[in-house]
Amino acid sequence: MKFMIKSLMAAALAMSAAHVNAHTNQGFLSVPRAQRASLVLDSAIAHQLVKTNKEDRFGGNLLVRGFYSESNKKDALGKYFGVNDQATFKAAWGTHNNAAAGDQASGVNAGFLVHDATATIGAQALAPADFATIAFQPKTVSYGLEFGYEQCLGKILEGLHLSIALPVERVENNMNLDISTPGAHAADVTTLQDFFAGKLGTGASVAGVVAGAGANLSGQNKLSKALIDGKRSATGIADIDAILGYDFVRNENWTAGLNIGLVVPLGNQTTGQYLFEPVYGNGGHWELGFGGRVQGTLWQDGDQHIALNLQADYRYGFKANETRTLSISKDGIQNNLNQYYLTVTDGAIRATEAPFANANTVAVSVTPNSAVRGNLGLCYGNGGFVFGVAYAPSWKQAESVSVTPNIPANTIVLHPEQDSMDRASVVANGVAFTSADVNADYSKRPEQLAHRFGGDLGYTFKEWEYPITIGAGAHYELGKDNATVENWGVNVTAGIGF
Repeated sequence: MKFMIKSLMAAALAMSAAHVNAHTNQGFLSVPRAQRASLVLDSAIAHQLVKTNKEDRFGGNLLVRGFYSESNKKDALGKYFGVNDQATFKAAWGTHNNAAAGDQASGVNAGFLVHDATATIGAQALAPADFATIAFQPKTVSYGLEFGYEQCLGKILEGLHLSIALPVERVENNMNLDISTPGAHAADVTTLQDFFAGKLGTGASVAGVVAGAGANLSGQNKLSKALIDGKRSATGIADIDAILGYDFVRNENWTAGLNIGLVVPLGNQTTGQYLFEPVYGNGGHWELGFGGRVQGTLWQDGDQHIALNLQADYRYGFKANETRTLSISKDGIQNNLNQYYLTVTDGAIRATEAPFANANTVAVSVTPNSAVRGNLGLCYGNGGFVFGVAYAPSWKQAESVSVTPNIPANTIVLHPEQDSMDRASVVANGVAFTSADVNADYSKRPEQLAHRFGGDLGYTFKEWEYPITIGAGAHYELGKDNATVENWGVNVTAGIGF
């Protein structure tokens, strides 16, 4: 309990750092509330229904909430996936050591992504100073239905209760890739768009590439992993979150108790096919933990009352495999989008260039580690009406990831415009790397800290034989830095007690 209280205090103190963009050139991101997206069982509407349900009934309370949530702060998310803390950056064509080409602080060198010995891209002959502008403006949308059920188990043991939350969710992610070029280089926009979408493959020949005999290179394979290609979506049943609690304080005005919680993973898992992949659920990890809650009436006058709800829950996520893209960490290889760099394995026969991501989007062992979520709510009730406001922080420890890469011997990141060189030149001018130079941290979700502020307004038909509640609400969620997806959302709720 002390650990949870300290974590909630840390969440509140971190509010002043809410808009710091601390991460860049990252390759994986998940939202901080993959399960229990709308927190239906924590709402003032749910608490009103449970409190109304009389002892002579079965003790069940079923709620259904339709929810919609949409991210904002596109530029912050763009910097997360972008380079050098930039959501908009240059992609220039030039040699490896040419700073003007954009392979230094300004952006990326497109020559590492699309090879052409004569710098002829499409129909345009480009000089090193020519460049394209790439912009990432990611957006994620989540909507669906969340089913919440709370059951009083007083017939088994006074004070015992069980709650289950199950969202059916659709997630839509879009990197909103935008590429533009100055002057008459419109063909180069298509070239880069086709590369990121996995449509640019040259096979055995391309204009300007010498596909000669022996050890010369023979063309470029299409990108097949970590694609950036419009909106991607996924729909399904997310994780089941079950809590078994016992209230050791029970009187007319107050209850207080402890609980144990279990998350059963039912959502989808990452495939690595797209850079900003839609995931509902937590990626396939079992979670186990504990928590506590205090609920009570602060003031009452006739049909009017003001109530308090305080909850805190701790979860530990267990290890499971997920498919994610790795990157390269080695002197001489820029970190800017190097998961897309073209590589080749030196050998005695002609080799085909392929983006690094194709062979290095692999099974990674991921441990989500610890997570804490809380809810501090106040509500005003008058007869059947209830209005509630809440602050719900959520903290996730950074993931631990491990992988054993298997990079073939003599694997080389190709020098830009290297296609026409013979084998000796390829080896001399490229940058060799091994499994020791593979960066698994690129695929790791960092620490996340989110602050959700929300409210609910509803009405419960208390005098009915089976009380029914209806209501609506909204929330806004912000984060410590750009590893947390800031978002807003609305919801409508209906429930019945029996």
